Amino acid sequence: MRGVLQLVRSYGLKSLFFNNFAVVLVVVLTALTLVFALFNNMTKSLIDRSVLEMNQTIVNQTKTVLEETLDESVRIGAAILDNRQTSRFMFLEKESLDSDFIISLSSSIRVYSLIFKYVHSVYVYSEASGTLVSNVYSGDLAAYGDISWMQAYLDAQGHALPTASRLGPSGYPYYMSVVMPYYFYGDEKKGCIVINIDMEQLDKVLANQGNSSQSIYVTDSQGQVLYSTDKSSISKNINSLPGLLSVSGKTDETFFDTLKLSSSEETKQVITVSPLQNRDWRLVSVLPLTAYEEHFNRQKAMTQVLLLALTLLGIAVTLIISVKAYAPLKSLLQGLDKAGMLNKANGINEAEHIKGLVAKAISETRVVQAELDKRLKSLKKAQAAALQTQITPHFLSNTLDAMRWDAMRLTGGKNSVSDMLMNMSALFRLSLDMENMLVKVSDEVEQCKLYLSVMAYRYAGMFTVIWDINPEALECSILKLSLQPILENAIYHGIKLKKAPGTITVRGFVSNGQAVIQVKDDGIGITKEKAEEINENMRSAMSLYGEHVGMRNVNQRLKLIYGESSGVSISSDESGTTVELRFPAI
Repeated sequence: MRGVLQLVRSYGLKSLFFNNFAVVLVVVLTALTLVFALFNNMTKSLIDRSVLEMNQTIVNQTKTVLEETLDESVRIGAAILDNRQTSRFMFLEKESLDSDFIISLSSSIRVYSLIFKYVHSVYVYSEASGTLVSNVYSGDLAAYGDISWMQAYLDAQGHALPTASRLGPSGYPYYMSVVMPYYFYGDEKKGCIVINIDMEQLDKVLANQGNSSQSIYVTDSQGQVLYSTDKSSISKNINSLPGLLSVSGKTDETFFDTLKLSSSEETKQVITVSPLQNRDWRLVSVLPLTAYEEHFNRQKAMTQVLLLALTLLGIAVTLIISVKAYAPLKSLLQGLDKAGMLNKANGINEAEHIKGLVAKAISETRVVQAELDKRLKSLKKAQAAALQTQITPHFLSNTLDAMRWDAMRLTGGKNSVSDMLMNMSALFRLSLDMENMLVKVSDEVEQCKLYLSVMAYRYAGMFTVIWDINPEALECSILKLSLQPILENAIYHGIKLKKAPGTITVRGFVSNGQAVIQVKDDGIGITKEKAEEINENMRSAMSLYGEHVGMRNVNQRLKLIYGESSGVSISSDESGTTVELRFPAI
């Protein structure tokens, strides 16, 4: 760190160390700020969404309980209406009623209050006798104190089932009463069935569905509260209740609202308005977010503390990164300083200083480099030509032509000797063509067949050649005289030493952008150690002396023309030797 400070002092605030430190610090702090903001928004959004989903779930559960309770009450009333005793009771005058009949009807009603815990009582009222029979009272309606349901009965029209929220005869607990008129011939009402739901019992069931801080309201179509967890709001209009004016006109919606508690205090709440099935009622759920906001604020404070800690850590990490990043530059500058090349000029930074030194060095070496490139190109071209002409001396072609004509003159025409000399001459003439170093694989094969025809004359019946080169490989370009030396090796070092007829198989194909030619003989083979030694020599040497000169010649020419990814490799086992040529499939 001390060495860094000494160098930085030389360049002042323009030093790359300060620039890097500032850039990394800004990036780190910006990233931390964005992460904090994103985390803060995501947390708040997650809490809001969770509250909405929880409130909706509670509303759905509460609706289910209410709807099932009301539907069950309707089924109870329908069962009582269908009772023959009930039908008879509706038409009997008061003088015709006897005590046994009243007791029997009351007993049949009492069964429902015993089975369904939330059913406080069931009234069967007859206009004809002015009598009310129930599980809690039987006698004249006028003498019974609970007649607040009567207005709902009188207002009933058609097949509508009025439901009244009302106090019981002794005050609270209150009832929610389902009134079911008994009709005779159309719309003539003869009496009714009243199912009184004990809301105190129903409250116990609903309390298990919601949150302790949540308020539930059930209103009719005019907004009158029929049921609520807040008993003081029953029978009031919901729009008159604090913080609930916003539910006016809404039928199926969940939204956030703000309740103003005082001139300086307010709280946020989530409100869900949902219609009840088969009734012109709404269920309204109000859930204050106070508890959740406290949790969110605590989490926000913890996040701020974490952000501060991460900021301090970010500064420390930035300093370490800057020192580490400056280390290579420091080493370079110290080396230049020891060499006397460091001129700590004012007004520039380290990069500009080094750039000036590099520009100067480039300027001085540009001419030398251009000349070197020129000489290297000439050297490669001369080396490739020398390697190729090593196996194709020019004088042989002329000599073979002369020998061919002498043979024909002495024998009076063409013969096997003149044919062999003609093939040899053609072979060498092709090799002398220095203008076209690359030929198609198909042309190289034809040239090799000329060579093999000559060898077949010398070693009649000793070898057979099988050609298996696919059309794609035949169209690729290959360096001239690459295949013939490999075939020569197969004959001389494989088949000939076997001292028995053999087979040479030449396969060709394209794989992964490279053309591959494999020459396999079934001769005596060589050991794996010897094959690896040959491969190593071809990889590491440019010598043309020693054994396998032709194969090394081909290897070196391929590498000179195509690059190091091309070349020759050899492998061998008890079944013979395989030599593989690889070069770009172009």
